[in-house]
Amino acid sequence: MTIDAEKQELSVALSKAEIAKRAKKWKPRKQKETGWLARYAALVTSGSEGAILKVPV
Repeated sequence: MTIDAEKQELSVALSKAEIAKRAKKWKPRKQKETGWLARYAALVTSGSEGAILKVPV
């Protein structure tokens, strides 16, 4: 891998076939929500219901 900051270039010494093979195999990681975002995602109602937090009783 070569990084040229002045030219703003990044290059790798891999063939196009190897890059395609790796790209096909690649899967994005599922983002883990934490803190307030996780609480909001778990407890918020839909927009048609006002998008408010409903705390379980």
